[in-house]
Amino acid sequence: MIRKILAAAALASIASPCCAAVAPADIAGQWKCGQYSIKGPDTTVNIVDEPAYAKDGSFSELSTATMIQGGLSVTTRTRLQGSWKLADGIIDIHFDSAKFISSDSRDYTLAMGQEDANARLKRKNWAKKKVLEAGKHLVTQPVEATTTDAVTCTRAG
Repeated sequence: MIRKILAAAALASIASPCCAAVAPADIAGQWKCGQYSIKGPDTTVNIVDEPAYAKDGSFSELSTATMIQGGLSVTTRTRLQGSWKLADGIIDIHFDSAKFISSDSRDYTLAMGQEDANARLKRKNWAKKKVLEAGKHLVTQPVEATTTDAVTCTRAG
């Protein structure tokens, strides 16, 4: 069950009309996004993403997800690498790799987490986010994801 919830949370890492004048320079940089939540019937996953959109089109993200089910809580961290581009107000991210960094549960090992991260990339190695606001904050809404809630990001450092 933990694997299914974490898989759904990872895919979510990612609509109203947007700022027509949004440019790649408005997106480029390091951000801290969330906390945002994905809620199921018995489970909530709280997520904080820290994406870095480089000017050269490369992308990296540190994602921290905490799954809460009943009295159990498991927090994991995963690093994603890939590329990004902006077209028609949509950030299009292509993931090349995922490295499972940590789990605070002895029952969900690094090997299990890496196996799940690899399987998620095999099923879906992309994310699309519609830009709703770009400026002091970056507000995006996932396109074709398990959640459609907008996510607010602030510039990091």
